[in-house]
Amino acid sequence: MEVIKKGSIESLMVPLRDRLNNVDDLSVDVTNLRFDTKKKSDGGAVENNISCAFDLPDNPMVAICSIDSTLVAYVAGEEYKLYLKYTAGSESPILGPVFFRIEDD
Repeated sequence: MEVIKKGSIESLMVPLRDRLNNVDDLSVDVTNLRFDTKKKSDGGAVENNISCAFDLPDNPMVAICSIDSTLVAYVAGEEYKLYLKYTAGSESPILGPVFFRIEDD
């Protein structure tokens, strides 16, 4: 599980995969890539509809999500869930959760 230091703004790299193994670059067909984070304990929202990007040109199947742990809603010692959302043609999947922790040290 990834750990982010409280009071920092850090990138959380989220690898994506195609279950059919016929897509190796989501950045071509995906629009409106964004994420939400929620507390693992009670599902309470922390961040909503935050824009993110693909790790281009090296890793077009990895999303870079910038976590702003300076927000009061992020509490040290807590675990959080990240959900990726995007549009691809007529589909709008929600992927996740990806778990991470906020820590003081």
